[in-house]
Amino acid sequence: MGRDFADLCRDQGLAQVQVAAFMSGAPFALMAARELGPIASRVLLASARPSGQTLETERDKGHAVVLFRRRILRNAWLADMVFAVMRLQLTRRQLEKFVRAAASAPGDAAYLRTNPGVLEFIVDYISESLALTSRGIADEIKCSARSPTLDLTRLTAPITVWHGDEDPMASVGDVTAWLNGREQSVRTFPGSGHFLPHKHWAEVLAWLAA
Repeated sequence: MGRDFADLCRDQGLAQVQVAAFMSGAPFALMAARELGPIASRVLLASARPSGQTLETERDKGHAVVLFRRRILRNAWLADMVFAVMRLQLTRRQLEKFVRAAASAPGDAAYLRTNPGVLEFIVDYISESLALTSRGIADEIKCSARSPTLDLTRLTAPITVWHGDEDPMASVGDVTAWLNGREQSVRTFPGSGHFLPHKHWAEVLAWLAA
């Protein structure tokens, strides 16, 4: 994916590219920036989910979606079957329940309650991603599970990390440890979980425009 993205940017004649990624897109964004070389001017990782398998912890209690992701990563060979079955059975109402369950951090739950349009938006894009096949999410899980560390030796772009202090999937410390200290700057957002990119979308756009 990283090479394909870099080839596309070069084919379009882009002289400079800023890369922003959210949640499980973080590893793919880093690989894309690495392949872009000096064309990638900087990278923003918001609510990044480190690649690799992780064990369950006490803090995971009450976070059903976090537990599901940890368990499917440890059993990635089941991903194709699990997501194929889910795709055939999921209704819009079930997707809404899933998104609400994902908003298990207090700040995320409050944000979703006061911004119902965000719930509809997330349900819509999940539905679109599963409209034809579940291969995308299954491949992402398998790729993440087998790539606990990333080779960032050729990455020249500075990395900015934005992370919510309530993120149940990973702490900011988990992210910086995964990056092995390669981040240039870190910003922690109080009262946000992994819905941070939605909640602070205007600031993401401002970062890209700066």
